[in-house]
Amino acid sequence: MTEIDRGVGYWWCVIISVMVGMALGGVTERVLIRPLYGKPEINPIVVMVGFLGFLEALAAAIWTSTTRNIAEPFSQIYFKSNGHLVFLSSFVIFQIVLAIVIMLSVAALFRFTKLGLQLRASALAPEVSRLLGVRVSRMLTIGWILSAGVGAIAAVIIASGNFGLFPTNHGRHLRGEFIAAAVGGLESPLGAGRGRTHHRSRRAVHSGLLVTGRRAPGRDHHLGDCAHDSTPGPLY
Repeated sequence: MTEIDRGVGYWWCVIISVMVGMALGGVTERVLIRPLYGKPEINPIVVMVGFLGFLEALAAAIWTSTTRNIAEPFSQIYFKSNGHLVFLSSFVIFQIVLAIVIMLSVAALFRFTKLGLQLRASALAPEVSRLLGVRVSRMLTIGWILSAGVGAIAAVIIASGNFGLFPTNHGRHLRGEFIAAAVGGLESPLGAGRGRTHHRSRRAVHSGLLVTGRRAPGRDHHLGDCAHDSTPGPLY
């Protein structure tokens, strides 16, 4: 936000945000997460949720909670075909292409490189990896750095759209992804995807019921937690 206020260009702000996010991810792993290795898996999750709340409060204290619009790098005006509106724009295409490129890059990293093999081995079998000479602690830090970089890019994509930029605008996405992972399985990407689909379907149904003023089956005065967050969000 500070660089935007200073008039720094969009792409420079993206690079700075990703680099700072990666550095913060590495420091977080070293300081907060490393002491929790070997303890129940829920412990790091609880710590990171609390740390997120701290970062959001700190950002609000520094930059306030006012939503700030970021000048998107491409037009958000939808295309038209034969006089009919097509829900695609240059910016939407940029989002899709960027998400696919990142997905393929991460997949190629883990599948075809020595670093990716070491990262997978360190996460799945740390003791065996140590016996084979892999620096497990270093690999775990690198994994956190890479994941924080990908998260920073996702945050830039969301903030550059119609949502704007404010300290808590990613909270609903975090809740949705955590519910998806918990329902589908913390160690199953396919299960997490199915859990996310199920969760978004429930939100869509409850959102429709809220709009029409009808009650969900089995509910009384309220529609549960999903009703408090009825605004649709991106699928990534």
